[in-house]
Amino acid sequence: PSVHVASSDTVTSNNLPWQNTKRQKRQGRLFDVTVSDEATWTLEDKCLIRIVLMKTNREAGNCWSSLLEGEYCANAWVQDQMQRKLTLERFQREVSWTRALRAARTA
Repeated sequence: PSVHVASSDTVTSNNLPWQNTKRQKRQGRLFDVTVSDEATWTLEDKCLIRIVLMKTNREAGNCWSSLLEGEYCANAWVQDQMQRKLTLERFQREVSWTRALRAARTA
């Protein structure tokens, strides 16, 4: 959804106050904690704020089922795709770590 966050609102690593396009102010707890310093906020076409949040726990077993607790739940297909992506990222990290370890042993 399109959101508006007033400069007076407090945004923390697990809280995001926002206002939808009908000017209904809402506030909700994010599904889990995020890395505040890694959040990216962009204004598009002077009317849409796009927010990219970095999760603190990016393991496949900790895939968020919704954006906010109990709201904006991902459908089954999206949930599956998110879990696959996180599993692939973990596999790539493990392979990279194993290769680095082997290279260090042979050096």
